[in-house]
Amino acid sequence: MTKADVAIGLVLALTFGITAWQASQMSYGTEFAPGTGFIPLWLGVLGAVLALSIAVRARAAPPMPSVDLRAEARVALSAAGIASVAIAAPFL
Repeated sequence: MTKADVAIGLVLALTFGITAWQASQMSYGTEFAPGTGFIPLWLGVLGAVLALSIAVRARAAPPMPSVDLRAEARVALSAAGIASVAIAAPFL
């Protein structure tokens, strides 16, 4: 994981925190059913916890090894070959 994962985790945690805060101002529930703020509140809380766990794990992870460009080129060429077969199949 990289430093970008830490930043993304923190941005997601902030976004989910804002969602939970906004949902806390909605109706949480009635006597017999959950209200309009029930699901957004818990999705925001759960999302913030998971996003913070991503940021913490990314901060503690060792640095990633360097990228092998030849291997990535082989993957890209394989994907392009599969896509070209899928496009050409109706004509063949």
